[in-house]
Amino acid sequence: MISSDNEGQILAMAIDPIEKKPLFEFYPGSTILSIGTFGCNLACPWCQNHALISSRSSSNTTTPTLAVLASELLNRAIANHVLGIAFTYNEPLLWHHTVMEISKTFKAHGLKTVMVSNGCAQLHIVEKLLPLIDAWNVDLKTTSAADYRAIHGDLNTVLATIKAIIAHGAHLEVTYLIVPNFNDSKAALLQLADIIFELGVPVLHLTRYFPAHRCNEAPTSEKTMNEALELVKSRLKECHQRETTKTHTSVYLGNCSWVHNL
Repeated sequence: MISSDNEGQILAMAIDPIEKKPLFEFYPGSTILSIGTFGCNLACPWCQNHALISSRSSSNTTTPTLAVLASELLNRAIANHVLGIAFTYNEPLLWHHTVMEISKTFKAHGLKTVMVSNGCAQLHIVEKLLPLIDAWNVDLKTTSAADYRAIHGDLNTVLATIKAIIAHGAHLEVTYLIVPNFNDSKAALLQLADIIFELGVPVLHLTRYFPAHRCNEAPTSEKTMNEALELVKSRLKECHQRETTKTHTSVYLGNCSWVHNL
């Protein structure tokens, strides 16, 4: 069995509002135990978690067996009265053996499991996880295949992951971080609306870029955020704007239909 060298190594843990994942239509108002480790398979210059994903645990640290780790996390979740567990902060598909073992334990005790992922993984890995994950938030970085390659990703792979999640019937929300001069053009945003509609994604989060890691460009303007929202809504009617802050806009797309001839 091939495994990653981050299996079983938790480098970040917190109890978060479920909306922070972000998941706005999955048990809103609840809290969830969130864990992460090092490692990511993309190279986003604006990554806010770069310090974590590029770190390593101490070579002197003893890693517990996955069964022991899952039991310890379960006890922590029960003691804190949370909804379940979220695999987040880094790319959880890179430690999928750990995710699977912990998820089995949590589901056996009636708790929920959440995956926050970039969706860039071989489909057979995603398919192994589908029966074990109750809710997903997938980051769609761009609608451009070339731009995905620039950050070491693949657009079709991400779209295949989203399709598989929808086909399985798991809860899904998609996030699109609007980055200046990368994915914020009118054409890109209209293509985003096309993709979201064609795939049948029920909830879209438009989020605002802030400088981080190797990106020093000014934050996405509020004007751009508002324009992005209007462009997406121009393509999709009967969409409901659920949440708007200076950093985030949530759009509920349930039962939406296509607006033609724009």
